Amino acid sequence: MNNSSNTTTRNTLSPVESACHALLDFIAREVFENKAPEEDVRERCKVFTALLNEGFKALLDEAGLNLSNLRKQCEELESQITRLDSQSDAICRRGAQIERFIGHHLPFFDLNKVFDTASQSCEPAPSPAQSAVSSSQPSNLSEQGTSQRVSSVQPLQGASDVDE
Repeated sequence: MNNSSNTTTRNTLSPVESACHALLDFIAREVFENKAPEEDVRERCKVFTALLNEGFKALLDEAGLNLSNLRKQCEELESQITRLDSQSDAICRRGAQIERFIGHHLPFFDLNKVFDTASQSCEPAPSPAQSAVSSSQPSNLSEQGTSQRVSSVQPLQGASDVDE
């Protein structure tokens, strides 16, 4: 590898990685080119080993910290999921109570009419020309269905007819 690309590569490495590469380069150069004394090479190898151990320890410490943070986040998510599940159960129970109340106290209450009215209130207001047409006849199937359902609703028992 040439010197300029070697330098560029080292600029993107961590300090420990750069030091290890420099040491390997030194060992290769001294052993193979300069025939360095064995004592110098051994000393450099000890430094290299110490740097590697330090680098691996730092990586393990960081990995351990990351793992600890991930565990904490998982516990928080589990707690949120449990809380949301409890809230969902409470909402379902309340919905069932409301349905039972309506069924018991208002047996002729037409939920279809309520849903149709709610959906119509969400639709944009018709133009004056459209409202003249819609007032004379139902303009779509849902309104026709509502008219049919409303006509089938029976009055509450015991209620007197005001028009008579």
